[in-house]
Amino acid sequence: MHVKEEIITTLNNLPTTYYIIFSLILVGLIGLFSGISMTSYKGFLNTNTQLKVKKKRNTEKLSRIFGKVTNLPMISTIKNSIKKAISYSVMEDYQLNIRADIMTIIIIIVSVLMLVFLWGIGQLWYTKVLIVALSLFFPYYVLTFVLDIIKWSIQKQIPVLIDEFTSAFVSTPRVKDALLETSKRIDKKFGNILANIADSPYVENGLILLKDRLDDTWLNIFVTIIINHRTSGGDLVKQLYKLKSTVARYNKIQKKKDKRLVGYEIFAVIAAVFSVPLVFYVNTAMLGADVILVDAQSNLMISNIILSSIFALVIMRMLRRM
Repeated sequence: MHVKEEIITTLNNLPTTYYIIFSLILVGLIGLFSGISMTSYKGFLNTNTQLKVKKKRNTEKLSRIFGKVTNLPMISTIKNSIKKAISYSVMEDYQLNIRADIMTIIIIIVSVLMLVFLWGIGQLWYTKVLIVALSLFFPYYVLTFVLDIIKWSIQKQIPVLIDEFTSAFVSTPRVKDALLETSKRIDKKFGNILANIADSPYVENGLILLKDRLDDTWLNIFVTIIINHRTSGGDLVKQLYKLKSTVARYNKIQKKKDKRLVGYEIFAVIAAVFSVPLVFYVNTAMLGADVILVDAQSNLMISNIILSSIFALVIMRMLRRM
């Protein structure tokens, strides 16, 4: 107990700047690990069969080890949510599983560290409950927000994809060749996915998988038009030009709305990051570093700061996904 009290006192005595730095490092690490999910595109359809089977077997073994933790009640819900969030990378299920396992473990570790870091704040039970809630909620929120931003950046390329594919198909009237040409003209991340689909003998399956994973209205229509053309024929160029003009009209309005909401959510995340050192500041300013008596007013203020941060983040997430 004496050691615990010394640790809490030391944390409370640290300058507010330290807590700002810790919070920013925390957000940066979560963003870094979430970005790792974007590194593997090539080979999800084309990998050598023997090598692919070996890689799959080893990955599944590792996933089973992590699964002893990540498949526990409540934690499995977080894992499934993360798995859904990284599905835009168009990997196979076993690859998504291991990445979701790793990210879930990271979230657990970060949440525990954050809880230990914040535990010395406030003395009343409701403040402690809110500290636990913030420690569990904030790392998960930041991770899913970064993943949403990455997915959103890919979805922004879909109007460009339709435009470039239309131009490529006019000069090269084969879907496979037009996809390869289009992959060179768009964002590298999205281009790698398209090039991999075009290089495989399973172009239709790859396009359907991409459509299901990204879940974008314009991409759904685009893929449906291409598949119908490959199975039933028809004037694909005319259909593509019609889709292109429709997307162009709608995209002008939607782009402004999306940018504004993402900007608001970034602001909410930054505000939540700085609320952590603000909590420390309020705790130290009102109670001092060595507190014996419980002060209801300071606990109420700390609770209000935490509640406001969580509430603002939840509202912004709901508005952006509407």
